[in-house]
Amino acid sequence: MNASGASHGYAATVPPTSDAAGWLPTHRRSAGVARLWLRRFLSDADGGEPYFETGELLLGELVANAVGHARAPRGRQIQVRFALASALLRLEVHDAGEGRPAVRTAGADDESGRGLWLVERLSERWGHCPRSGGPGKVVWCEVAPTSRQLEDPARQLHSNGPVTEAFSAAAPVIVEIEDVTAPVVFGRLPDALAATWEALRVLPLGAVQADAFHYFLTRPDAATDIINVLRREGELSLTFRMGGRLHSVRVHPAETAGRHRGR
Repeated sequence: MNASGASHGYAATVPPTSDAAGWLPTHRRSAGVARLWLRRFLSDADGGEPYFETGELLLGELVANAVGHARAPRGRQIQVRFALASALLRLEVHDAGEGRPAVRTAGADDESGRGLWLVERLSERWGHCPRSGGPGKVVWCEVAPTSRQLEDPARQLHSNGPVTEAFSAAAPVIVEIEDVTAPVVFGRLPDALAATWEALRVLPLGAVQADAFHYFLTRPDAATDIINVLRREGELSLTFRMGGRLHSVRVHPAETAGRHRGR
């Protein structure tokens, strides 16, 4: 691989550290390359580490969405841009495709469909606008550092869900895998996530769905991100396809002690 990222016909123009922007081909490898660029940028930035996990996840989803759904003319590239400002990480993906990005119900395309759903739930804000000086659009999101996502009381006070403001990783939760497990109470969210992955990993999900669940449930900041979803929405629901139909994994706070017998 040379300095531009070329290998076996794949070529990407590495973003200069000074302006944190670069061009990528419309190729499935580009999401991974973009994540590596972002990690390098954040590693060099003062205070960049708290943005690693969520930033890389959401940038990868935005690039994958542009590659898979932008419908850009042949030969057009994707531009990625990122910057730290006002305690937020801003991520932008520029593509030449038409259409407006929209959050879709997970499972609509079998093993795909969770990208913008994750962006909507794990970012502070997201949106899209026309590109300046060219065809296509810019899809962007803003990411808070991990500590702010966990502790910021404003996010709790403006929650749309019925979850108490005091909910944390140490609070009990109920998990149910539709048609696989009955609702079970866990004393701590991290224990619930570990057990959920152990139950899912033996199911015939297919490689794509299994990899997505493994990453979402076992990465270091998984509990932090899911706490934020529960505070805003009151429940986390993840859809997967198995045996020709859709099933759901549901996680929500245990509002009544002793409601179910825990593990």
